Amino acid sequence: MCSPQSLISILKNGQFNLHQDSIYGGIGIYGFIEGYPVCPNQSIVGRGAELVIEWEGDFIDLGTKPLPISLNPNSIYRQGASRSIIPALPSLTSIKVIDFTIHDFALRKIGMRDRVRLHRLRSKLSKNPILVNVAA
Repeated sequence: MCSPQSLISILKNGQFNLHQDSIYGGIGIYGFIEGYPVCPNQSIVGRGAELVIEWEGDFIDLGTKPLPISLNPNSIYRQGASRSIIPALPSLTSIKVIDFTIHDFALRKIGMRDRVRLHRLRSKLSKNPILVNVAA
């Protein structure tokens, strides 16, 4: 999840700046996995937009266990009922974005210029996925 403005920036610039995790000291892409519940108390900085990525790597369900010290490359970890992380390792250079969602409440808050940008990005995505570079 992110704000519509962040989504536009990510897709337009082809750059995803990774979240710095102060608890684990690591960095990665935090998100949610389709079909799994989202914790209502989850603290999320930006809301209103969701990037939908295609993932071809491993899926590791940790249950309630904490993230391990050593993370496997090309893996997405599910932790608890609502958190997922793709660890940022040297082998992770890009993610494949195949779609996005803008929630109605967020769409009502953005201007016409951003709506036009979103329309153009959706048109581009309908033809081909967008590869987004991952940067720490």
